[in-house]
Amino acid sequence: YRHEATLEELLLDQNAIQELPAKLFRLTNLRKLTISENDIMRLPPMIANFSRLAELDISKNCIEEIPSNLQFCRSLSILDITCNPLMRIPDAIVNISSLTHLYMNDVALPALPREIGNLQHLVVLEARENILRRVPPSIGELGRLHKLDLGNNEIEDLPQSFGYLRE
Repeated sequence: YRHEATLEELLLDQNAIQELPAKLFRLTNLRKLTISENDIMRLPPMIANFSRLAELDISKNCIEEIPSNLQFCRSLSILDITCNPLMRIPDAIVNISSLTHLYMNDVALPALPREIGNLQHLVVLEARENILRRVPPSIGELGRLHKLDLGNNEIEDLPQSFGYLRE
């Protein structure tokens, strides 16, 4: 990690990584981290060290829980947690006000965070191939949303607030 002060992009996708080393979290200037398609089971709480991180791709791993302190990644605009065995998304995720793209496909998700509408800058929200039964009414507050993909779920009805989606 000789370049820990200058490294901005780290792409480690399609490997056999099982655990992220503690030294990785010294790379505080990272703006993009891609660790998709590995065997990672846990995202350490030290992820909060990445205050400049704009893009995080942890898709296609074995991660069961997203640490709530991910909310301290204040610059995060793109988050991809697709294809992980998650049972829930921490409510704290709705505190990442900088998010513009959120991908949560195929994670066995039973519900979207109740306050998903707090993500006022969200342009793309994908949560297809889950087990969603309801859509929270706060979804109508996502005034900048251009793409909403909730296909292949178990949604029974849509909230009245769906009519407030403008884009």
